[in-house]
Amino acid sequence: TAGKFIKELIPSHHRIGIGWGKTVYQTVLAICAERSGEKPKPTVKRELTFFPLIGGLGQSLPYYQVNAMIDRLAEHFHAKSRFLNIPALSQKEQVLPVQMRENYESIRKIWETIDLAIIGLGGPIQNSEIIKSEIDREILFQLLQQRAIGDILGRFFDAKGEACQSGLESQLLGLDLELLRKIKNIVCVCGGNNKAQAIQVALENRFFNHLITDQQTASIL
Repeated sequence: TAGKFIKELIPSHHRIGIGWGKTVYQTVLAICAERSGEKPKPTVKRELTFFPLIGGLGQSLPYYQVNAMIDRLAEHFHAKSRFLNIPALSQKEQVLPVQMRENYESIRKIWETIDLAIIGLGGPIQNSEIIKSEIDREILFQLLQQRAIGDILGRFFDAKGEACQSGLESQLLGLDLELLRKIKNIVCVCGGNNKAQAIQVALENRFFNHLITDQQTASIL
């Protein structure tokens, strides 16, 4: 269902941002899994370009490698792509090499012009093994103290929808929640009972305006 809806939505847009997460990854696979004899719906606008909304994370899990997902989508839709060749998390006081910094700044400017974003949503920090493994213990403690209920693109928020100030935000190389809100169409694909509160809060704070979830999660909302 997610793949079909998004596949029909993509061609009417121009610049498309892709987030990370298991459900986003599975959706991309579903979109690109059509039979070889089929062709995607032709684009309405002259150009269709896919962009990452955050850098990559880790080395082994494919659903945190946004560039790879973008590459698949661009090939499938015969579209263009731009990659973000930097890690999602920088080290404290780390100065990025000039080439990486220029790459990041050029993509940041493009984020302001994106008209469709496809994102996932993470639940409570204690359930996020990959992010827990990548951040400092002090940051984890701060997120727990501030009662973070979920995250979008690594940006954790509390039950009021306010961004948590843990120190992690200064290390993240990706789209922030304020800029996310300005995108015209934001599709969030996620599910799970443990994410219900975060989904509700994110919806109320306009972190997305289209939700694709499973029936059980929908019944809780």
